[in-house]
Amino acid sequence: MNADVEIVVPDDMAKAKVGACLGSLAGVHLDTEPSAKRTPRIFAIWLDALNDATRRQKLTDFFDETWRRDKDAPAVFVCGSHQRITDSTAFLQALALFSSWTRASRHHVDPYIASDPAALRRLVLAHQVGAEGQLIASASVEDGKLVVWSCEPRRYEVATAVIPALASMPAKALQTFEVSSTGSRIHWQAGDVDLNLDSVRAHADPRVRREHQAEMRSEAARYADAIRRLRIEKGLTQAGVPELSERQVRRLEEGQSMPRAATLARLATAHGMSTNEYLSELAKRSARGTAKQRSKAGRRKK
Repeated sequence: MNADVEIVVPDDMAKAKVGACLGSLAGVHLDTEPSAKRTPRIFAIWLDALNDATRRQKLTDFFDETWRRDKDAPAVFVCGSHQRITDSTAFLQALALFSSWTRASRHHVDPYIASDPAALRRLVLAHQVGAEGQLIASASVEDGKLVVWSCEPRRYEVATAVIPALASMPAKALQTFEVSSTGSRIHWQAGDVDLNLDSVRAHADPRVRREHQAEMRSEAARYADAIRRLRIEKGLTQAGVPELSERQVRRLEEGQSMPRAATLARLATAHGMSTNEYLSELAKRSARGTAKQRSKAGRRKK
């Protein structure tokens, strides 16, 4: 069930503009003051307010008196589709000021500019389902780097050259992508490439990358034993799998690599099964193997 989300804005003008951005999105409440309810909350500042000195002062009051009361809610700058900056120097100075406030006050979120209404909608939807750390608000490709904002919001940056699916893609094709309406993935039509936030985070964050590598090794080891046991049950040797070398089978059974779809199809054929039947049998054996490991671990603790 989706939770209600409260959007707090500095004035009625921002309330009307943010409301227009979100349209008929259910479960959203807009107001100029936070309620007493314990509900996900986002502070939204319409970006063109930084153009005007009077409205900038109102925003300063808003930050001091309202926004700083809530230490967990992110502040999002909303950019209209036809935003016009009348005084670029004052605008950038004000944006830098408010951005510095968000950095100083919140250690787990970054200052974020929602570049279009769709980005704001994705961010709100993510907070409704409590998945702001798993979903994407927006993305861009800048100077050979993929810049992705999560719905927390948090910024992730990674060189496209280190992402295998994007490394060989022409620069023009890299710019042509779309973020799904829910923020679950970024899709490049060229090469039919999909990336989710976990994939991006694994490349951008060394700690997350190490965790993913450990999970992959664990998964490979689990399936390796299942592949070996099923092969032995069927009376096949490592050298007896058509279209796969003995070395390839040995690497799979040692957990050195995860099998690709084509490899699984060849293994299934060698076992006289469809790919789905083969995967089902692997799943059964890997589940048994995991249960045995847990049982052994429990006995050791005793």
